[in-house]
Amino acid sequence: MVAVVATVGLVSSALAGDGANDRVLRSELIGNIRPADGGATLFGVPPAGGSWVVASSDVDVRRDGRIKVKFEGLVLVTGGVGTNTAVIASLYCDGGQFIASTAPFALSPEGDGETDTSIGPVPNPCRVPTVFVRPARDNPPYFAVTGA
Repeated sequence: MVAVVATVGLVSSALAGDGANDRVLRSELIGNIRPADGGATLFGVPPAGGSWVVASSDVDVRRDGRIKVKFEGLVLVTGGVGTNTAVIASLYCDGGQFIASTAPFALSPEGDGETDTSIGPVPNPCRVPTVFVRPARDNPPYFAVTGA
């Protein structure tokens, strides 16, 4: 019961507006679990074929479309980033409505990356805002996703 209440509280804080800053989402990233181990497709986006972990991260999305994504140590559980050298961050709202993705940004061999850009205005309301970090290619799966 305590875990459920804590989870609801975190989700509520992630959805709450931030006054004049008009924050849509503030969260950390969690790595995916590969499909063979039960990884879930979320909002129509499948997990990558290998499991990923992330050492530290911060995601911030604002109503005007500003999006900041910064992470360190986003790597495969088996180590490294494979052949991936660039990623995108994609915003979804309302349980599966794709809003927009950032331009590709660098993924270092150590799994570090950062972008501070705009993806255009975010719908109001944007219920269940979710950001996926995905390889920079057509129809990509996700390596990491925001979570409460």
